[in-house]
Amino acid sequence: MKIVQWNNKTYQFAEDLAYDTTGKVVQVLTSGDNQTCEMTFVDGKLVDLVELN
Repeated sequence: MKIVQWNNKTYQFAEDLAYDTTGKVVQVLTSGDNQTCEMTFVDGKLVDLVELN
């Protein structure tokens, strides 16, 4: 279980967060409470998380 905190909210994902330490990666995952999220990583750091539903 991967836990991400963003904008005072906590998201729990069963899937692994897959991102490189260089470059930009966008990943769409569904959290444990069925919230679909689009996460953007730049150089291995989370820079944006958008709830899609």
